[in-house]
Amino acid sequence: KSVHSKNPPDIIITDLHDAEMNGWRLCLLMRSPEFLQNKTIPMIATTSVFRNLESASIVTGFGLNALIVLPCEPALLNKTIQDTLDNAKRIEILSALAISSDKDVLQHLSTGLGLAGLKVATTNKGTEGLDLFKAGQPDVTILDHGLSDAKATGIVRRIMSERRKPDSVIIIITDSPDPDHLIEYIQLGIDSYIRKPFTIPNLMECIQKARREHLLLHIVDLLEANIKSVSKAEQQLRDLYENAPLGYHVIMPSGLIVLMNATELKWLGYTQDEVINKKTVFDIQTPSSVKKGKAMLEAFLSSENILSGELEFVKRDGTVMPVVIQSMAIKDKDGKLVSCRTIVQDISERKKMEKQILYAQRMESTKALVEGVAHNFNNILTPVLANASHLANEFPKDSEECAIMKDIVSAARRGADLVKQLSVLSHQNEQHRELVNLKKVITQTANILRNTLDANLWVETRVDPEGSEVRGNPVQIQQALLNLCLNARDAMPDGGKLSIVLEETIPPGHTERFACVSVIDTGTGI
Repeated sequence: KSVHSKNPPDIIITDLHDAEMNGWRLCLLMRSPEFLQNKTIPMIATTSVFRNLESASIVTGFGLNALIVLPCEPALLNKTIQDTLDNAKRIEILSALAISSDKDVLQHLSTGLGLAGLKVATTNKGTEGLDLFKAGQPDVTILDHGLSDAKATGIVRRIMSERRKPDSVIIIITDSPDPDHLIEYIQLGIDSYIRKPFTIPNLMECIQKARREHLLLHIVDLLEANIKSVSKAEQQLRDLYENAPLGYHVIMPSGLIVLMNATELKWLGYTQDEVINKKTVFDIQTPSSVKKGKAMLEAFLSSENILSGELEFVKRDGTVMPVVIQSMAIKDKDGKLVSCRTIVQDISERKKMEKQILYAQRMESTKALVEGVAHNFNNILTPVLANASHLANEFPKDSEECAIMKDIVSAARRGADLVKQLSVLSHQNEQHRELVNLKKVITQTANILRNTLDANLWVETRVDPEGSEVRGNPVQIQQALLNLCLNARDAMPDGGKLSIVLEETIPPGHTERFACVSVIDTGTGI
């Protein structure tokens, strides 16, 4: 009513997807023959379905002046409206090509279609019509079945092969009642088939219907492409969520787990069916960690929105997994807690590294302590050894006093040897490799053990002299040997025999000779 009034609108703005109105139909009607007198009214449509890249084809197909993709900034909307009003042009007139050997039919088409607002070209020859089609690519082609100079089906085939506008309309007019002709033309891909005599309104209705079908098919293609794109993006986001390098879960205010990604489930060793809506976040934590977790939840219930901290999760097999979490509270408009979203990072490897660093620091401290003790003990032993040696010379060689002094000298020298071994252990470079005399290493280790272990432990060595030299790090070899011997000591709480054996052997699958060092104890085990 507004368009047909004495004061039609300056511009029409409509949404293509309005729930109360068919925006598609309004656009088509405004550019239909019934509204030819109002074709100069500019039209803008809005859409939230199509992308900017698809706008051009929709604008052309519907005869719109602009298409605005929502959401958009108000400034952009205002600018589009103003630019459309400033630069509004008459919608491009459709071009038509009429091909018929009947002059009366050509005159009827030229006059009628011209009055309907189309720009019409005519020819009475099929071959000339084909040339005009290739040169002009008309929007509408009307071909008479009864051509005198060419077979119409052949012309249609050539037109279909030369068509560069996928939305151009091909219509056949005929006075033949043969249904086989209709079937053949449909198989060739024409849009409509009209029997003579026909009226221009009837023909225009066929043209508009065919153009609407082309446009709707194009829109269907766009929608299908959009659906595929959205599905692909959704799948990518799903894959990113499920297989992220971080764990992710959502819990309710009660602690009930309602969502957990595949990464975290894999860490814990559970399936979704075992966790989702069945376990609370406290069921997968150590007792000490539960206290921290409940404290965080209490903080969310009060005022906090984002919290982070270290917790300990318990895997299905009972293994403890240290984690760092960062949680965000989701609250309603009244500030009431609805759920908590949590990102989880497994820090097991980091904890191992921290232990290794701490162990290395302790070893450095022990090394410094050993160096200090060795230095001070050496200072103590030096006067003892010197004075005892001097006093031994003051007494007769067969006297009891001389024997005592010699015992003191011997003990002091053993102490000096022990200090020397400690100094070597603390100063050796662990990466250094050289020829190592295993017999010497075993003898030194046995002497250390005899001087430090309880009297109820008997240390013996059995050494094969042929396999005594290997290339390696003497410090690491002695440390490994000491560790084995200390384990053997722990296995004999009531005493026993500890044997260190060196022998040459050729292991299965090898041709080279190997030196085999064995530590054997008579204990009951640890």
